[in-house]
Formats: sequence, C-alpha cells, structure tokens
Amino acid sequence: MSEPLLRVSQLVKNFPVKGGVLRRTVDEVHAVDHISFEIGAGETLGLVGESGCGKSTTGRCILRLIEPTAGEIWFEGRNVVEFDHGELSALRRDMQIIFQDPYASLNPRMTVGAIIGEALTIHGLAKDRHGYEARVVELLETVGLNADHMRRYPHEFSGGQRQRIGIARALAVSPKLIVCDEPVSALDVSIQAQVINLLEDLQEQLSLTYLFIAHDLSVVEHISTRVAVMYLGRIVELAPARALYDAPLHPYTEALLSAVPIPDPTIKRLRIRLEGDVPNPIHPPTGCHFHTRCPIRELPLCSAQRPELREVRPRHWVACHLRS
Repeated sequence: MSEPLLRVSQLVKNFPVKGGVLRRTVDEVHAVDHISFEIGAGETLGLVGESGCGKSTTGRCILRLIEPTAGEIWFEGRNVVEFDHGELSALRRDMQIIFQDPYASLNPRMTVGAIIGEALTIHGLAKDRHGYEARVVELLETVGLNADHMRRYPHEFSGGQRQRIGIARALAVSPKLIVCDEPVSALDVSIQAQVINLLEDLQEQLSLTYLFIAHDLSVVEHISTRVAVMYLGRIVELAPARALYDAPLHPYTEALLSAVPIPDPTIKRLRIRLEGDVPNPIHPPTGCHFHTRCPIRELPLCSAQRPELREVRPRHWVACHLRS
C-alpha cells in the first residue's frame, strides 16, 4: 500500500469555556475527540454528521487555521502540527479550503480578479502583470465563468457564481488537497448539483484530493470514494461510499440514511426517529456518546465502555459494541 496523502491520528480539539469576572477557563467544549482517518491521493473522503459534531473543526485543524489540542496530522509524510510559520506558509500551496458561505467568504471591496489573484502574488506565482491576468482568466474559465468577470465585484454575482469564484481562488496555487467545508449547503438544490459536478470534473482534470464536509448524506453520495460519519466529536463509521449506503452498520448512520428522501414514490423506507437531543459537548455522555439516543443500546455496556473504531468487514469500520 502506498503512503496516504493525508493521515490524521488521534486528533483532539477542545475549546475553552470562559466564565466569571476574570474570564477564567471554567470548562471545555470537546469538539473533536481522538479521531483518526486517512485520505489517499486522488480520492474523496466525505465527512458527514449533524451541525456541531466537529466536522468543520476537523478541517480547520488539518489546515492549521486553528491549532489542534493534541494528535498528529501527517501530510506527505510530514507532521503538519510541528510546522513553524515559514513551513506553514509553504504548506498553503498544497492545502486549500473552499468555505461554506459564498457571501461571507469573498471580500466585497476587492474585484474578482484581485480575490483570485491574491494567492498568485503572495506565493510569487506570476512573473509579470500579463502572466497574472492570463492565469486569473484561465482559472475563471476553468470554473465556468467569463474573462470579463475579473473586473466585477462579488455582489454582482449569484450564490452559485460566488462559490465558483471561491473554487477558482482555491485552485490558484495548484493545491494537492482541498478541504470542501460544506461548499453547497448555502446554495439552491439545482445549483448544488452543478457545483458538485464541477468539483468532480476538476478532480479528474487536476488529480485533486478532497475532504468533503457535509451534514447531508445525500450530498456526498456520488462524489465520495469513502464516507466517515461523525457524532459528537467522534467517527462512528467509516466505509467505502457504496458499502455504507447499501449496508450501514452503526445505528446513527441508519437513522441518518432513513431521513434521506427517495424520489421513487413506490419505495417506502422505514423512518428511524431518534429520541432526545444531541448531548452537550461540554459534558458528553460516558462510554459511547450515542448511547443516550441509541435504539439498540445495552446498558451498562454502552454507557460504561467507549467503543473502538474497528474493521468488521473489509475496509468497513464501525464504533459499536453491538455490531459485527
């Protein structure tokens, strides 16, 4: 087996909770709780879960946009966590991000050409003004926009067009890995399909690797090579996309898939309704984090012991005491 492009090992991220007059740390939010996974070159790992489960935090820790509390992040055989400022600056050429909100992620005071070309200037990738503009035009056309769009401002574009600008900005430095942080969740359904198709085409043309973050399993179904399901800071299931959709093992994954609409009215799917609410990440449940809502839990086993992520079928990993 070749070395994966990205390997995350026992990643932890806690956020302090401040309180009192002196704003001292009184507790911690356990956003990411000892998760591990790998992404091979050229593949797409879909990272799925409810809002607040730690998906976006994981992506930002990988890019060192926020500092991890513990764990290791290996990119091309080097531990990113140990990088100093100079090494991080160089790393930005290899790892980029597409943000969730195309309205908030673009500077309204800059033209589209300046937004896309900013990275070219920072990393010294344009020899002269002509080369700079030629590269910006090339990037615009790559994502399905016109050359004359480079002199316009973000407010002149629709949400789908703005997200294409965000994609062009990420492509400017020819990265190897792109973290797609819910890139279609703020778009209309018809536009979502166009953006996902664009990302798939770009991956094939440019040999890109994606970490595709989403809260909707139906969004990542076709673009993902493998899918990891997160719940309250932990990965509860990790499998090839087809295997996960056809035969999910974890009860949380089963519940998520039962909520995905089926376009064929003749097919009826049993809806699994989970009891209660997602627990507070400041004080998560003991044992399996999901046991407070799980329809098949067995006490005291599930409340006392943390289930390890284990391979129960070829390349199919699940963190559940009761599934094998």
